Amino acid sequence: VKPDDVSIGLHALVTDSLLQSAYGFSQGGQALATRYIKEIEKYGGEVKTKAEVKKLNTVGKKISQVVLDDCIYQADWVISGIHPKATFNLIDNHLIRPAFKKRLVSMKESPAFFGFYAVSSEQAKLDQHRNYYFFESEDPEQMLRSTSKENVEVIGAFLCPARRTSGPKNNEFPFTVHTPAPIE
Repeated sequence: VKPDDVSIGLHALVTDSLLQSAYGFSQGGQALATRYIKEIEKYGGEVKTKAEVKKLNTVGKKISQVVLDDCIYQADWVISGIHPKATFNLIDNHLIRPAFKKRLVSMKESPAFFGFYAVSSEQAKLDQHRNYYFFESEDPEQMLRSTSKENVEVIGAFLCPARRTSGPKNNEFPFTVHTPAPIE
C-alpha cells in the first residue's frame, strides 16, 4: 500500500508489535512518560498539560512565542505535534503565502483513530504475546477505506494485551483497542 493511501493511525496499529517487541514496559507506559518528564525538567524544561495554545507569534518567518491563556513562552525552537492545518491556524494569516495556504487547504485528510487503554478484572482468552486484528472484510480496499462524518461504521479494530508478561498484576488485565473513526 502506498504511504499516501494509509493513515498514520493504521500504520501505527500494524507496527505496534514491532515497536514493543514481545514485551512492553515492566512498569507500564507511565514509567517512560515519567522518565521523559524528569529529563525535560533536568534541563530546565517544563511540561504543561491541559493548557491550550491560543496563538503562535512570529518574528520574520520564525515562530518565537507560544501564547497560552495564562502565559507566553519565548523559544528559539518550536516543534508542533498537531496537524499542519491546526498549527498554521495559530499563526497570523497574513504571514502565510497564498500558494502555501492553497496547499494546506487542499491537503488530503486521512482517517482519524480512536484508541483507549482499559483494565479488566476478568482475564480474556488472549495470548499475551499476540496482537489481534478484526476486519469486516478480507478485501484490502474495504479494510482501508476512509471513514467520515457520513460513513461512521467501524471498518476494523486492533486489540492487544497491554502487559506483555506471563501473568496478571493485582488481578488486573490491561488491554488496548484502536479503531478508525471520523475526527468529529
